[in-house]
Amino acid sequence: MLKRNKEKIILIRSISFTIEYEDKNRSINRTKANDFININNMEKKEQTKNISSGYQKFAPLLSNFYDNKIIYREKMSTYIVTVTDLSIVSDYFKAIATILLPIQEIRFKFKRKCWEFGGNFNYMRKSDNSLTAGYGGWQIWTNPELVKEVERLTIENKIYEVMKLLYG
Repeated sequence: MLKRNKEKIILIRSISFTIEYEDKNRSINRTKANDFININNMEKKEQTKNISSGYQKFAPLLSNFYDNKIIYREKMSTYIVTVTDLSIVSDYFKAIATILLPIQEIRFKFKRKCWEFGGNFNYMRKSDNSLTAGYGGWQIWTNPELVKEVERLTIENKIYEVMKLLYG
């Protein structure tokens, strides 16, 4: 079964070299297998555009850190972490995070001080000041000025002010 978002083509069945499919108007169409392969090639070109746009959207957020530090939140625990071994490719990134300073630990405390995180750009979401991978359960803030200010406030034990900065 094949589903395409833009044209809403659903593959019903393949009969030797003829493929029958239902289009967005729910009409049954028949095409030769070669024509169908061309449709799939067009879809791959569309996906390539999405990958490069995801890279363009998120890669700049991952390349400008304050002393290799970011704010990392997962499972209701928030930390300032250092980022090492950052790898950014066309459709995803990965990095190693090491806890530098705990900001808030609610119901969960990381047992490890160092872990790998990352994600596919197509499944990430950008808000005004953070990047989220909902499927991964993490959220990061990379803005150098924000990280610097949060670090200062955390050292001064002003957690309420930190939460206002992060969540508004």
